[in-house]
Amino acid sequence: MVVVGGKVHEAFIKGYPNGTFGPQRNVTRGEIAAIIARLLHLESLVTGTQLYSDVPSSHWTFKYVEAVNKADIMKGFPDGTFRPDQPATRADVAVAMLRA
Repeated sequence: MVVVGGKVHEAFIKGYPNGTFGPQRNVTRGEIAAIIARLLHLESLVTGTQLYSDVPSSHWTFKYVEAVNKADIMKGFPDGTFRPDQPATRADVAVAMLRA
């Protein structure tokens, strides 16, 4: 959280651990999941269940992917993957925004 002008603001979009932001990069599916989960405060949906073969509990998006999946906002692919490091398509974002 950040205090600006005496008001508390939560950081829904965060930069990288090295202090950079990367505005020219494509946003990934995992990053979209994280932004939506933070924005909607979906932490209560997280149980620690691995839902996708490519999102182990050690992946930084693990809890966010589980949360948006359980909220029926974002789903994975028929092959059992979520592809969190794949660039998000316009369709990915549009569907997630509609469902959120």
